Amino acid sequence: PGVPKPAPADLHQAVAQGALVIFDGLDEVLVHLSEGGGLQFTDTILRILPPPEEGKPPSPSRVLVSCRTHFFRSLRDQRANLMERGRSDRSGENFGALVLLPFSDEQIETYLRHAFPDVDIERTLSIIRSTHNLPELLTRPYLLGQVGRIVPRLEQMRAAHGTIQGVTLYREVVRDWLDRDKAKSHIRPEHKLLLAEDLAAELWRRGQRLFPAQEL
Repeated sequence: PGVPKPAPADLHQAVAQGALVIFDGLDEVLVHLSEGGGLQFTDTILRILPPPEEGKPPSPSRVLVSCRTHFFRSLRDQRANLMERGRSDRSGENFGALVLLPFSDEQIETYLRHAFPDVDIERTLSIIRSTHNLPELLTRPYLLGQVGRIVPRLEQMRAAHGTIQGVTLYREVVRDWLDRDKAKSHIRPEHKLLLAEDLAAELWRRGQRLFPAQEL
């Protein structure tokens, strides 16, 4: 707030001087584009850095692109998207890949203490530890943020009903998730729930935790 939006010239100047340019959520854009459109989009955002020139030092700037780990179906697809199918001046040496690992118990507690200073953390941790499968779910950063926001609701439910089941937590998280993404999706929330229920039932029948994308 109060900071004017940068003009294109400001961005070019920052990149020339050495900047970290962050593009967050590549998958949320690519999912709405055709394969060709996705390749063109990725190529465009990566070209914010000037191309290397012989006899000149490389650009001091860097680009950070975030994406869900499972969005690309294979390393081949990922390489093709980032390196323009091998027809660009980019190679594997231009990239470094980082994977966000599951949080430890200590990291979960540290996050909750800093992100929700007004919440009774000891009480929250008690609810988390006494709810089936919840500690495992919270090792995933996105779900940790979601659950942290619905902890007050969980406390009210526990006071009213005496126990909280994993399905209760899932229901609250899914409701918040569907409400958040309603404006950027063309699939109705109730249809998403039907699909998720059928998929979960099929995984349970198969005794599997993963579903191949081609089969889906």
